[in-house]
Amino acid sequence: MKTVEELTKDKKLYIFDFDGVIADTGNDIAACVQKTQAHFGAEILSKDEIILNVGLGAKHLIEKTVCNSCDVTLDEAVSWYADCFYENCVVETVIYDGFKYLLETLREQGHSMCVVTNKPLRVSERSLELLGIREFFDVVMCPENTPKMKPAPDGLLISMFMTGFLPENTVMVGDSASDIEAGKAAGVKTCGVLYGIGNTEKLLAADADVYVNSPAEILSVW
Repeated sequence: MKTVEELTKDKKLYIFDFDGVIADTGNDIAACVQKTQAHFGAEILSKDEIILNVGLGAKHLIEKTVCNSCDVTLDEAVSWYADCFYENCVVETVIYDGFKYLLETLREQGHSMCVVTNKPLRVSERSLELLGIREFFDVVMCPENTPKMKPAPDGLLISMFMTGFLPENTVMVGDSASDIEAGKAAGVKTCGVLYGIGNTEKLLAADADVYVNSPAEILSVW
């Protein structure tokens, strides 16, 4: 009988970040942060200022955009934001052009796909369901089911363990430096997407194995 590793040796595991890779979530994130700022009397920041703090989880985002300018505890602000975002996670959010075709093609070729994101679990699951793409992913790893968030490699390592893939047959696809750092720490190939909402300068400085300008280009990388 063949081992899981033998069965998957000719296939690949594609691990995707969510925000800025699968879907353009910037408008909905910014809108919910601004509602949180208004609710607690914090300074209202622009979308661009808010997006600069995306990628390291909700606590980091709210600490930098809400708690820095008003008298509210981090836990209270994060809880309010999380409820707001759950209800409004796919108002203006759209899948990037060509990304669903990418998922369909990878599945037809027999590859596996997972999501590893610092986005809250219930929001991630709801977003994937509402966007009609949850079925493509074998595993969805979020802060609630990962010991440590990116840039730690935990979510990637767990995804590989659960799907039976080795690092040499796995690629991490992300739009932020933390995605690339997590991929390198896990010993997998790394792909930086330049079409996302992450900080491009920091993404380039992270020195991914390859960079792409569209979802379609991911198909021709490996």
